[in-house]
Amino acid sequence: MSLVLREIWIYPIKSLGGIPLTSARVTEKGLQYDRRYMLV
Repeated sequence: MSLVLREIWIYPIKSLGGIPLTSARVTEKGLQYDRRYMLV
């Protein structure tokens, strides 16, 4: 069995629109820029 990643998205501002990526960098906190900000 093999896995295929078809799409990857990040959501820089929690609960708002996402941004599709063609590649992603993984850091110790997860995907770079993913859910780094929140509006209150």
